[in-house]
Amino acid sequence: MNKEVRDLSFEYIDIAMSVACDSDLLDKVPVLGTFNKLYNIRKRFKEKCFEEELKEFLTQIETIKLEDKIRFQERIEQSTEYKNLAERILIVLDGFNEVGKATIVGKLFRALILEKITMQQFKKSMFIIDNCFLDDLIQFKEYYSFERRSMSVEAQQSMLQSGLLDIKPVDVARQRLKNKRARREDNYYDVNFKQYKTTIIGQVILNNGF
Repeated sequence: MNKEVRDLSFEYIDIAMSVACDSDLLDKVPVLGTFNKLYNIRKRFKEKCFEEELKEFLTQIETIKLEDKIRFQERIEQSTEYKNLAERILIVLDGFNEVGKATIVGKLFRALILEKITMQQFKKSMFIIDNCFLDDLIQFKEYYSFERRSMSVEAQQSMLQSGLLDIKPVDVARQRLKNKRARREDNYYDVNFKQYKTTIIGQVILNNGF
């Protein structure tokens, strides 16, 4: 690259940097103006979503008695285990793309305040919910609360990978016999005769997050 071209390249970089720092200038450049508008729309949308998620989260804990809140505050002050808890929750909420997840985390936080679950269980539950598809979590809840007769293969795999389900050893011969007796529409058992059981953390989320 000769000096003239190199100097010209640096000049364009400087111009781009200046434009990027000036929203009004961005709007005057057609292509960059479009990107700027899209960015601002996305920013406002993201802020609105976060507000909804935070509101939904706080709704789950607003009815907790004052004495329970005071005891929880004392636990926070006395234990390093609770260090940066608020920041962690806000970061997780901000990363959600569905308000329904904020509801689950809010209910789990309520259980943490009331000492129904441990801090480690709460943190692990937040991580799992953050990485799960909400529809799969809903299927998981509905199946184990007897609101639906089966879970999709995709939801089963998702719950298995996330640690909410584990494979339970089964008697294949007995399972095959049960399959023969089942009606065609009864999809209780998959083709590999697998059965699943909820893990400890799966039970924590089922009992406290819904």
